[in-house]
Amino acid sequence: MITLRNASLALGDKDILDSVDLQIDTRKRIGLVGVNGAGKSTLLKLCAGQLALDQGSIEVQGGVSIGYLPQEILLRSSRSVFDETFAGCGKLAQLRTEAERLEYLLEHEYQDVLVDQYNRVQEQLQLYTPAHVERMVHDILIGLGFSEGMMRKPVSQLSLGWGMRVVLAQLMMSGSDFYLFDEPTNHLDLQTKDWFVEYLKSLPSGFLLVCHERYVLDALCESTIELEFGKARIYTGGYTKYREQKSKDLELLYVQYEQQQREITQKMATIQRFRASASKAQVAQAMLKEVNRIQRITLPPKPKPIKIALPHAARSARIVCTAKNVGYNFGSHQVFKGLNLTIERGQKIALVAPNGTGKSTLLGCLNGDYTNYSGTITLGDHVVLASFAQDQNAVLNQYMSILEYVDSVAPDGNRSRIRGLLGSFLFEGDDVNKKIGVLSGGEKNRLCMVTVLLKGANFLVLDEPTNHLDIQSKEVLLTALQAFDGTIVFVSHDHDFVNQLATHIFELRPDGGALYHGNYNAYRQQTKTVVAHGPSVAVSSDQKNVSLAQEHATIKSLKKEITALERRITKLEEQVYKAEMLFVEHAYGTPEYAQLVERLQQHKKELELVVNEWEQKQAHYYNILV
Repeated sequence: MITLRNASLALGDKDILDSVDLQIDTRKRIGLVGVNGAGKSTLLKLCAGQLALDQGSIEVQGGVSIGYLPQEILLRSSRSVFDETFAGCGKLAQLRTEAERLEYLLEHEYQDVLVDQYNRVQEQLQLYTPAHVERMVHDILIGLGFSEGMMRKPVSQLSLGWGMRVVLAQLMMSGSDFYLFDEPTNHLDLQTKDWFVEYLKSLPSGFLLVCHERYVLDALCESTIELEFGKARIYTGGYTKYREQKSKDLELLYVQYEQQQREITQKMATIQRFRASASKAQVAQAMLKEVNRIQRITLPPKPKPIKIALPHAARSARIVCTAKNVGYNFGSHQVFKGLNLTIERGQKIALVAPNGTGKSTLLGCLNGDYTNYSGTITLGDHVVLASFAQDQNAVLNQYMSILEYVDSVAPDGNRSRIRGLLGSFLFEGDDVNKKIGVLSGGEKNRLCMVTVLLKGANFLVLDEPTNHLDIQSKEVLLTALQAFDGTIVFVSHDHDFVNQLATHIFELRPDGGALYHGNYNAYRQQTKTVVAHGPSVAVSSDQKNVSLAQEHATIKSLKKEITALERRITKLEEQVYKAEMLFVEHAYGTPEYAQLVERLQQHKKELELVVNEWEQKQAHYYNILV
């Protein structure tokens, strides 16, 4: 258990936590939600011991080991990916240290309790032989998208995204009791994310998870903590259930607020009447004190319905774009070859492939950014293309206001339509006068999307438009693109976004690719596999890519069952012994003697059954180890 008592913390002039009392059950899988800036990352740092409270206390139950994954951390290591991950096996180091400590104590003082502890540690060490740890490292790295060749690559040569995968792999190797995850899926593609979700499902550990993906939170979390206005509240269920309950709570709060306002208004009217009467002035004063003591209900802003008014997309030819035998090389490295794709009007196609296999490159070929490809790419008649790149916000003028910038790039300069679209993307009122330089990454992303949609294009090529967006902003963007009556080819690593927007999935491969009809779930059903990124490796989604974690969960469960059975055996043996001792007190043939025989037989029969079960569990346990 992690317990916060009267916890308060301010960053600058903003209260992140305001006298918060909270218990985090380290056996549970918990989502942590809140608007950007609510303090989610701060709470994780507090739990990890990397920040101190201004007031109050935070306590971690003794013996609970905690693993922490920050949003970004730069690895500086000359070791290979494999060796760096192997070094993260903290459980092995912890067990060895504990064994050495117990050996030292036993040399100086022999105690049965120390012997039992030492034997348990030695049993656990049998799980962590070098060969077993190497297999764990290999399976985790494969699941996280590393090929055999990449495993031998120095960590120092990796990009930030791949480096974060190494950090994540190290954390998985730590064997912690409880994990603190700050957006662990940020740098994962869809297939790797699928693996990661299944892996976490199979772990016996609890965790506190910050993530901007509804699918991940719903798939993994059994409860949700919301941070809002410096307070923390726990809801049952994943993100969707939290939103449903939150909506009901808000409706009830507005009803209570209206009732309270009516009550205050009525009492104030009575007070005014009583004040006019000299005989009732004292009563009026007492009533006023009572009204002033009422704890006023504070209302949060009402959630605004999403309304999108997109410019109409002019009708294009039926065939929007045709790619024939397209290939692309970076120097001597062949990214893909022999790619054929026909894009038809109205299709919304998601590109799916592991990171680094050419999705952004293909989009660059389609939108004209890259021209040195082989083969041909042809746009149809009346096609007007607009694109969104991952680094789109790099072109923003940091010194202009939001409204000034959009005004300067909009084709027709229609101020009313510009204001309407900005409002749809959550830029309202005085927000439009903010300088671009002070905007967050998510706000800049939304601003860039507004400029793309204002161009009046009927063919959109979008490279990770969901980057840096929170769940609410993704829902706004999704609603806009669902309403768009043109054609879209896009890349996104958000499962829900792809699932709800895509009409087709194009699986990009080194030798071309294949187009699948339907959304991402339909694509997974058709392919029946989750690609494990390595040369020609396909792994069943419910078997090999989570087998290692399942094995550890089985071992941990077996150990608990064996220990419980051993306690039961000891208790039954004591009962048998006590029953046998009672025979000397009763004469043969008496009713008491007969009852004693029956009781002894029951104890022995139960003991035999429990011993048989214990032997089966032991055999299963050691078969796994071998």
